[in-house]
Amino acid sequence: MAERAECCYRIPVGTLSRLAALAAAVLVANALPACVTASSTAAVAEADEALVAARDVGAEARAPYLWWSARAYLDEARALHGRAEYGSATRFARRAARYAEDARAAALALGPLAEPATAPASQAEPRP
Repeated sequence: MAERAECCYRIPVGTLSRLAALAAAVLVANALPACVTASSTAAVAEADEALVAARDVGAEARAPYLWWSARAYLDEARALHGRAEYGSATRFARRAARYAEDARAAALALGPLAEPATAPASQAEPRP
């Protein structure tokens, strides 16, 4: 009888666990960018909301340095996010949110906004 040749490759015992560890590492590495992207997007959205809240209390006119600093940092955060520099975008967005919160607090510290003066009823009506 002729000797039978081995047709199958035997996988060493420790190799399967190494392959499983490698597969898990690849899955985790692929999932991390999604987490970073989501955190950057959330930071930019929070900074935008803080800037809107500051604008609503008149911070643009009442605390211009803080408001425009927040605006500049937010613009840069959006630009960085667009270039996929998510870590830097998150840092700039958080700084923008801090400036916007400070601008809002400074504007509120100056007291309530004055309501726009309305014209008297006699002047508001069109003349014939």
